[in-house]
Amino acid sequence: MNLFVTEIGSALMVSAVFLAIFGIAEILRGFNACSMEMSRKFVHLAAGLVAVSFAYVFSSHWTLLLMCSGFVILMKGGKALNLLTAIHGVDRKSSGDILHPISLYLTFLITAEIKRPEYYVISTLVLSISDTLAALIGQSYGVKIYKVEEEKKSIEGSLIFLLSTFIIVHLGLLLLSDVGRPESVLTALVIAILVTIFEAISLGGADNFFIPFGTLFILTKLAGKPAPELAFRVGLIIFMLISTWAISIPKGKFGTSGIIAIGLTGYGSWVLVDCTWYIPILTTSILLAFSDAFIEIRENDREQVRVRPVFYMFVVSLAWILAGSYFPYLRRTLIVPFIVTMTANLSVRWGWQIRSTQPKQNALLPLFMRRPGFAGRAIILTGVFLPFFLIVRDFGLPTTFSIVSCFVGTALGDRLYWLFGSRHIGVWTRIDYLRMGMLVMLVSSAVVFAANLLYFQVSLFPG
Repeated sequence: MNLFVTEIGSALMVSAVFLAIFGIAEILRGFNACSMEMSRKFVHLAAGLVAVSFAYVFSSHWTLLLMCSGFVILMKGGKALNLLTAIHGVDRKSSGDILHPISLYLTFLITAEIKRPEYYVISTLVLSISDTLAALIGQSYGVKIYKVEEEKKSIEGSLIFLLSTFIIVHLGLLLLSDVGRPESVLTALVIAILVTIFEAISLGGADNFFIPFGTLFILTKLAGKPAPELAFRVGLIIFMLISTWAISIPKGKFGTSGIIAIGLTGYGSWVLVDCTWYIPILTTSILLAFSDAFIEIRENDREQVRVRPVFYMFVVSLAWILAGSYFPYLRRTLIVPFIVTMTANLSVRWGWQIRSTQPKQNALLPLFMRRPGFAGRAIILTGVFLPFFLIVRDFGLPTTFSIVSCFVGTALGDRLYWLFGSRHIGVWTRIDYLRMGMLVMLVSSAVVFAANLLYFQVSLFPG
């Protein structure tokens, strides 16, 4: 009973502080004492600093769930009724105000489960301080601008985010954990680089979700790693970004956000599974960079590869990477589905290119080779990835079966996409097609995984 009363009392006290912060922001806006963005960031910073105490104030995640749910309802109601203009008054479309309390609750839940409150403190401070500094410095002093789809961000803001995150993580690990100094410095550097990347390519307020979860996820993955391995991680991140940038130079199709997103995917495949899983991503990057068959048709836009299409192209691939990381015993059956997410996507892109262009007259190659159907595209793309199947043989399955299942999965993904997509040409938006493509790649790769798993089990237990 005493614990219940204490929890309720703490929740009421914290809620009162939050309401006071909202009230102060509304007063500042009412007297035009600050800009819309400044009042929004004031709430973000002040509320985040109060939220840091949750790891030591609340004993049960249910208390925080109730409180955060109340604030989500308050945010939604305020937006619907045109209230809380200090938070909702910005012109750009953003869901950050809703994602903020949700991410705080989920971060608290995970850190409470693994009994690492210091990880919650570090993750929340990065979200509150680094994100606020990046926005304010970028808007006030940002000169070097880069585009992330329809949004613009600055090099100066990203550098401030990097520096602030490094300091927060380094000091947090030194003061709140038993991590040694060299390991603390290197861990902070890895997290600072990666979380800065998360922030740089996040759209529509999604950084309020990816920043704390990215920080927490990396902290758990780097816990206990020796200094040499951490130093290797730093070098690998830099290598991935530079190599992706170098691939993009000749034709310049990759935007800054596309380079960052592909480099991050390559890094994830390497460190979460092993280096061989980077080969398909590298192959896909080269095809996107050097072949016009796999680009989106976007008028007056030289940068064809940006974060949104890269995200939808690789998000299912990342799901298989995470599966391979958490279930190492399944890796032999996961590699082909992982490849299918890329070959099927490339086949779909090729199909769009064929539909969008007229066949060239007097070309050297016959029409069926220049403009192949779905089966032809599946054969060609499987052939492009054939060296990977021949070099990396340890699938636990016959190489021939892996190649055939890759072909079938690629053809299936292509057919499913056009079965649904061809009915909505001229009706669906680009985002609708990207989302539908993501679901199709999930289904087709899942079918391949099921076939690989079944074949693997039958080969082990023939009786």
